[in-house]
Amino acid sequence: MATAAILNKHLGALAVSASKIGTGAITRPKIAADAVSANKILDDAVTTSKILNANVTSDKILDDAVTTSKILNAKVTTDKLATAAVTTAKVADWKITTTKLATAAVTTAKVADWKITTLKLATSAVTTAKILDAKVTADKLATNAVTTAKILDYKVTTDKLATRAISTLKLATNVITTVKILNANATSDKLATSAVTTAKIADWKITSIKLATNAVTTAKIADAKVTSDKLATAAATTAKIGLRAVTSAKLGTQAIAGIHISSLAVKASHIGTDVIARRHMDALAVSTAHIVTNVVDGRTLASQSITAAHIATGAVVSHLYDNKIFWEGIQIPGLSTKVGASAPDLAAFLGAGNLLILRFDGNATAEQVYISLEMPHGYKEGTDIDPHIHWAPINADSGNVKWQLEYSWQNVSAVYGAATTINVIAAAGTAWAHRLSEFPSITGAGKTIDSMLQCRLFRNPSDGSDTYESDAAFLFFDIHYQKDMPGSRQQFTK
Repeated sequence: MATAAILNKHLGALAVSASKIGTGAITRPKIAADAVSANKILDDAVTTSKILNANVTSDKILDDAVTTSKILNAKVTTDKLATAAVTTAKVADWKITTTKLATAAVTTAKVADWKITTLKLATSAVTTAKILDAKVTADKLATNAVTTAKILDYKVTTDKLATRAISTLKLATNVITTVKILNANATSDKLATSAVTTAKIADWKITSIKLATNAVTTAKIADAKVTSDKLATAAATTAKIGLRAVTSAKLGTQAIAGIHISSLAVKASHIGTDVIARRHMDALAVSTAHIVTNVVDGRTLASQSITAAHIATGAVVSHLYDNKIFWEGIQIPGLSTKVGASAPDLAAFLGAGNLLILRFDGNATAEQVYISLEMPHGYKEGTDIDPHIHWAPINADSGNVKWQLEYSWQNVSAVYGAATTINVIAAAGTAWAHRLSEFPSITGAGKTIDSMLQCRLFRNPSDGSDTYESDAAFLFFDIHYQKDMPGSRQQFTK
């Protein structure tokens, strides 16, 4: 038969059967366009060698025609697949294994959103080599698709995680250990709010280099969880401690040393009652500036604890006498007074024996003694003075003795004025009883230290108020005055 002798018009329907065609007789030029349809091809007739490269296109393949058994292993490569050709419905469960995928064959553009589910992937099918860097994004992963078994150890690095992608719900208890985190890479922006809980942290795994600066705040620390062994040496500085946060209960025994306290930091409000003992203080640690006025008294000081070296000039006067009043007396013994005309008799004390006393007559003669005295340098200037007399009746007779004091008082360089007389009336009644009889107070307005009194002490029996008709024994005369200092700061002035 001549070449090309049989034309399409010469063949009847179904005239050409398999038995009529020689091996290799049907070549590409012998087949008319669209002549090969599914019903013309015997099952399993089309093998890899019968198909011209790149000639099986999408429009030549019947829907659902390509099954797992029809595809040679490793023959579906990236360039053979149309964009988005592989969908979930086209892939049998568990059929995409590592051996089916070329290196870097699965790109974001080849995978429809949300179409790679756990059922579609064989265990460990997705390896680091199969995934392009930065191509596994949140929208490509089904919820809960990434489990521990799906991730190779040490393959989750900081650059693979979206900001705040790891939340508490995503982490198994104790799954994040120190070896899983690069130093300084667990930063605030990588962690969801409240994601790090006690249950998520392995014991002893939070070290100093794992914490970002200022990462530890009050809200992040459970109560009573910062113990001494958790703090690095010298870690607690003033800036790190909240106001009034350090209470007595928070301090260890003998925890505070001098080097830990800044200058003038400890105030009275910070110190508990009876807290500071002598053993707590360095030598010369306490100065005047540290002591509140009127705080230190005899109960506060240890025996012989104050020496001359501890006392500043004038300090004792300031602390012991300022705003305090003491009473003192100027004593004039009766036998030391001066006598002149009409002097009392010098007679036996107790009426007999060797002791002598001045005795003022109570019958007919007015008798007197003279006294001069100076106001001491401890006198509180301008205050009143209180004169009084010590005396004794010589018998048990009834009646009153009227003692009288005539005086004139004046400051240095001032002119004395006329004398003034005051008196006190006191009952007798008991022989040799020690009596103390007080004269009215003498006003001290304007009076100063070194001012002087000139006095006459006398008894006049003819005075109608003096009714004790026996001698009165004169023992002592003194003046009580107010004292505000042990002496004066200057020689002639207060």
